Amino acid sequence: MSKLLIVTDSFTPDFSQRVSFLARNLVKAGHSVSVLAEDVENPYYEIDVTGVNVSRLKFYKSRPHTFFRQAEWAFKALLNLLFDYKSYWFYNRWINELGSAQYDLVLCSTFSYFPLKCAWKISNKIEVPFVVDARDLLEQFSHHEYQQHSIVFFGKLFDSVLRIRRNRYIRRAASVVTVSEWHQDFLKKYNGNVSLIYNGYDSSMFHYVERDSHLFNILYTGRWVGRQMQDPYPMFEALESLLLNGSLPADKVRISWYLSIGEDDLRQELENFPNCLRISEFCGMVNYCEILN
Repeated sequence: MSKLLIVTDSFTPDFSQRVSFLARNLVKAGHSVSVLAEDVENPYYEIDVTGVNVSRLKFYKSRPHTFFRQAEWAFKALLNLLFDYKSYWFYNRWINELGSAQYDLVLCSTFSYFPLKCAWKISNKIEVPFVVDARDLLEQFSHHEYQQHSIVFFGKLFDSVLRIRRNRYIRRAASVVTVSEWHQDFLKKYNGNVSLIYNGYDSSMFHYVERDSHLFNILYTGRWVGRQMQDPYPMFEALESLLLNGSLPADKVRISWYLSIGEDDLRQELENFPNCLRISEFCGMVNYCEILN
């Protein structure tokens, strides 16, 4: 049995399922797992990963969706840009929280840069290997879809700084794990030891039961961030053609959209495909705890 420490940007089922599934499977394999994460104040993350010790810290003190939060975010974003403030803030608190605890490996899972530096410094402090799980890369986004806030004047500078800092710690990792062949090839420029674990699903949530059904249901869960990043037009065009010529009866197929953001923009896109819009249903976001097992 190994004692593993996962340091991650968030530990939530609706945003970073990959991390929670990884933790659960490591526990099933007999390992001891602890998680350090930022508290992103997400109402969907009430999930019990049995056997995993999770510690979350709030970086922002003001209430979400208020003027004070916007001002606090802007001030701390400037500190992050100039001094990498967020990394220092979390490292100092996390290292105190760990105390004398010992681990065999530190794994950092992130979609951007934070908390790579924190995880690397912790691994150096306790003298164990440092492994990176890169879920996404800034270069794969068309614009700034990954950002919760728009950075009007410093967007390009902010991206450049994040990439430079990210690549520095990817180079220092003993190994890197990522989500696709494109990511793997891209990251090999910075680290020669890059492995691939595809994003998948949680086997505890999905149980295949063979049964007859009169309805073919196409299901999408997640965010809609625009056609430049997600282009469903080939599917819409194929469905529209089949529905128009009668090859596919409209009562035999349905598209179910479970979206956290982007419903209005997607509806506007679907106006170009009236038959696809007719068979679409918009269900909103579903709390993880409400998903039937």
